[in-house]
This record gives sequence, C-alpha cells and structure tokens, in this order.
Amino acid sequence: NVAVCTAGDLLPVPLPGVRYVGGLDLGRKHDASVLLVADAKERRVVHHAVWDAGQNWVIQREAIAHQAKVWGLERLLVDSSGLGDVFLQELVEMGVPAEGYQITGANREHLLNTVAVALERETVRFPPVPQLLRQLKAFQQRKMPGGGWRPEAPAGEHDDEVFALAFLLEVCDAPSPIGPGGRIRRM
Repeated sequence: NVAVCTAGDLLPVPLPGVRYVGGLDLGRKHDASVLLVADAKERRVVHHAVWDAGQNWVIQREAIAHQAKVWGLERLLVDSSGLGDVFLQELVEMGVPAEGYQITGANREHLLNTVAVALERETVRFPPVPQLLRQLKAFQQRKMPGGGWRPEAPAGEHDDEVFALAFLLEVCDAPSPIGPGGRIRRM
C-alpha cells in the first residue's frame, strides 16, 4: 500500500497548533542519517532531512537540534544502538526531547511490523520522497535457514528511511479508526 499512503507535500515550516514528533535513524559508515517529522495526530510526514554517510557528527547533531526546535518536537525517537547512545545523550544535553531505542532482534521485528501494519491499514501518510518510496517498495521478507522469515532491505539497498519511519510511528498518536473521507479503517 505504499502508493495509497503516498499523499501530500513536505511543509516548509510548521503549522500553528499542530503537535509534531520525529523519528531519527542514525547512519553508520555506509548509511545516511534520516530524520522524519510528522503531525503526531494525523500520522502524516511533513519534513524529511538526510545527512550523507560519514558526514561529521557535530554538523548532524547541530542540524538535528535545530530541526527539533524549528518543528517544536514533542518527542524524537532515536536509534541508540551502538554509538547512538552517545549521540542521544548529546541531543538530550542540548535540550532535544530525544528518547533512545536500542534495536534488538526481538524489537526489530516489532518496529518493521508497525510499518507494515500502518501501510496495510493506511494509517500513515507521506509525501513522494524518492528515497523513502524506493526503500519501502524494495523491503522484502527473506527466508532464514531455520525456516523463519526476516524483513530486510535487499542486497545493495539501504534501510535508513524505513527505520526512521518505524521510529516515527512509535511516537505518533495511535491511529484513529476513522480514515480520510470519514470511512472506517480496517483495524
């Protein structure tokens, strides 16, 4: 349902009276860092920022803190795996309402299922950001040697946009049972 959930445009500035939240996937050596900001109630992405792999952490930290202030973020869920806990602490010290999320085998599946369910039930909206659309469409289930399935990006593709969206959905309000146009959503 990626195409169905693609709607609207990114906003140049926040709208008055709207509560905003964010999801931040920190890039490592080969991935970019991605920040998504959404209207917490409507679960609609309104801002997208990317920092290329290897870009200076200080520059990223300052830019993220600036974006958090501009958008008046209520919450920002940050990938605090690996060195992310240090980055998270620095954001908190700068006054950013950042919360960490350590990705483990068990909660990784929960995060990705949250995205899958939001897409299936059409409880998320995002503008046609090329990187986000490409990664969502490319994500797949891979059969593991033990017989189970693992959701992941295919070889050569990245997952930073998908995880930023997953973090974002974790801090958005619960979806309303009433969808666009007043129709009842499949729950």
